[in-house]
Amino acid sequence: GASAPSVSSVTSGDSSLSVAFTAPSNDGASTITNYQYSTDGGLTWTTRSPVSTVSPIVISGLSNGTAYGVKLRAVNDGGDGTASTQSTQTPLGAPTAPVLAGVSSSNGRLEIGFTAPISDGGSPVTGYQYSINDQVSWNSASFTGGRVSLADLQNGTTYSVVVRAGNEFGFGVASNAITATPQAEVPSMATIRSLVSVNGGLQVNLVVPESNGGSEITGYDYSLDAGSTWSPATAVSGSSTQVAITGLTNGLSYVIKVRARNLVGSGPASEIMAGRAGATSGQILVTAVTPIVSGLDAVFMLPRVEKQGAWLNQFYQFSVDGGLTWSKAMRASTTASLTAAGKRYLHIVGLTNGRSYSVSVRAIYAASVPGAIVTAPGQGSTTISGTPRTKPSSPRISSISTSNREITIHFDAPTNNGGAPITNYAYSFGGDKWVVLSPKNASSPIVIPNLLAGRTYSVRLRAINVAGPGQASGISAIVVKR
Repeated sequence: GASAPSVSSVTSGDSSLSVAFTAPSNDGASTITNYQYSTDGGLTWTTRSPVSTVSPIVISGLSNGTAYGVKLRAVNDGGDGTASTQSTQTPLGAPTAPVLAGVSSSNGRLEIGFTAPISDGGSPVTGYQYSINDQVSWNSASFTGGRVSLADLQNGTTYSVVVRAGNEFGFGVASNAITATPQAEVPSMATIRSLVSVNGGLQVNLVVPESNGGSEITGYDYSLDAGSTWSPATAVSGSSTQVAITGLTNGLSYVIKVRARNLVGSGPASEIMAGRAGATSGQILVTAVTPIVSGLDAVFMLPRVEKQGAWLNQFYQFSVDGGLTWSKAMRASTTASLTAAGKRYLHIVGLTNGRSYSVSVRAIYAASVPGAIVTAPGQGSTTISGTPRTKPSSPRISSISTSNREITIHFDAPTNNGGAPITNYAYSFGGDKWVVLSPKNASSPIVIPNLLAGRTYSVRLRAINVAGPGQASGISAIVVKR
């Protein structure tokens, strides 16, 4: 028989291998008529069909991701020739189809369960695509935990969904189809921003729900008993963020919850807020805000009565962002400093010097409602602004010179002005005695006249803002010249 052919390369294909070869150097004195190949290292052999002696030989019907040990041998009238050296290669292709099973629908979304492809085609799966139009077009899908998520769908429309997996060689065949219909949901939670007392009721200022559930919000309901019973609120003409609660008793305080509704149903209830009908005397009044170092001292007046109907004032909250967020301040009966005039003082710390804050205060009330004791915030005060500040840090004397019995001081301003503009400087020649510049001078240089010639002066500077004089600079000494 013929000598062994020489395999020059084995190239991977989709479920196939392409084997390039060179004919045997010795045909055994008989013309080579065909070739045989083995994919198991020579244990079994398959005759090439159709008959051909041309390179390459394409071996099909293989399994992607499986390594094959390939050998070739020539065939002539003398029989089967010597086998080539083994070459190992793995067919590679796109993944097989995933299997879809189970679907859940929500507002504009479908969540479809799937089983990953049985074979990844010899290369890891890198992504999935879905089609909802009979595979005319494909969209990328987010997948996690055995589920594919489809978003931005039309509520009420039935979709037939197929999914396919992809790897570096492309996307495979489509899965089985699964049919589902996205459905609108109830709105998400509304938020009460504030309550405004009106004659015989309360006006509710709302933050509308982040999501309407895929169906237009048709109105709001309110509860006066912490959510046990609900009634429709009255819409305020021309406003989508205000509703009115009517039929209340002036002078009494109420615990309020609200919820939004659409054609599907009612959303979750808001947090509780307390309000007093028909009067504004239940609202705290902030009368002054005084800057302190990294904080503010707020002075506020209590409501005319602290017990309002069944509601008892428990403690206070403050806001430094105009009522967007609130922090607990103090208990009414202990920490607060109450004067004969009915004023209380709130010490707010941990703020940033130089930054303006909008301060508001509100009371937290407690009362019994059917089955529970609840707490709820009252109406926040009108805001008053304040800016924490402190004294400046130290300036730095950069150079000092003298002539004509004067000293000229060049300096760098403090790196921190304490949150308020520097308005002047003071100097000292030692000890605790400081001279404030007159007229004021808030920039370099500073000239100090009428000094004694020949005398050595040890000079320090400090900056001044509305909070007072700041830290002193280092000492710079100089002998005054005539």
